[in-house]
Amino acid sequence: MPKKPTEAEAQETQVIDLPVQEDVAVQPATGNGLVVPAGTGQAVAVSVADRRRAAAGVGVSQNVRDRYLPFIGLLQKTSPQIERGSDSYVEGAEFGDIILKNFPFPNPIVKGDAGFLFQLAASRHNWVEWRPKRAGGGIVRQIPMTYDSTGAPVPPNGARIGPHPDIRNKEALLSPEGHILVDTRYLAGNFVSDANDPLTAIPCMISLTSTGHRFFRQINTVLSQLVMDGRRVSAMDRLFHLTTQRREKDGNSWVEWKFADHGPTSDDLWELGFKLYEQFSSGEKVVDTEAVSEAVQGEVIDHETGEILPRGKAAGGAVDASIPFAPDRH
Repeated sequence: MPKKPTEAEAQETQVIDLPVQEDVAVQPATGNGLVVPAGTGQAVAVSVADRRRAAAGVGVSQNVRDRYLPFIGLLQKTSPQIERGSDSYVEGAEFGDIILKNFPFPNPIVKGDAGFLFQLAASRHNWVEWRPKRAGGGIVRQIPMTYDSTGAPVPPNGARIGPHPDIRNKEALLSPEGHILVDTRYLAGNFVSDANDPLTAIPCMISLTSTGHRFFRQINTVLSQLVMDGRRVSAMDRLFHLTTQRREKDGNSWVEWKFADHGPTSDDLWELGFKLYEQFSSGEKVVDTEAVSEAVQGEVIDHETGEILPRGKAAGGAVDASIPFAPDRH
């Protein structure tokens, strides 16, 4: 049976949970708009506006684990967001656009040539295990990545190459249970609307597979070579302008990320990026696989042949996953 808190402990908990508003020196309303001003024993009426200010944050969890990390993806030729009549159709969405999932914006579409500012904070390189489409799709788990002496990813124990469970005449790297294993990087950072206003920074995530790893290495190479004030930069020191580019092969086309260095971040924005880095490094913030499973859908692009492989909602694998499996050089 849980230990009953002492009166002092109960009072301490109550004080912690109470909102604080410096210009309204009152305790929360006792009902009917009445409050007890601090240091008095007499109830007086206070306006609803003052009571609302005094209740700032009440009932809202500020724990990072209780918040979605918005997801940013690319719209390919058969992405459901550009298909009229699809449940996922978004008005105005086109092949090559960028989609913002779970962002507080009325329009989730950013045009690929316009792009957005992005501050990289942290990255994760894992094997992501997906259920086959016939089994309901979705992410099963993430497996930490290990590398051999050449720097190539080492498949998880028991993994094997076999027929792709969802795509005819294709092969995939499979787990012992027959799930699809995809070499995946997750980038955590800030979507920034105004480089001079840190209040416009929104923590978000980008998923990369296949040739997306090359995109990550390009950004990482730029960061590794930059020096500011006689020191090597951190990821949080720079802003990048992310846009999209089309690639073509054998009559097929698909969209990939591209970037340009936008310059240094302000001190305030650096602080926000570093806080996000700490949250991921400590495990306080993790990749929400449920949100990723919902956001990553559409088609797979085989970058070896340029062939577009329709998958559909809840398919196992990521939007730009490359099948058959080819080891990515780390």
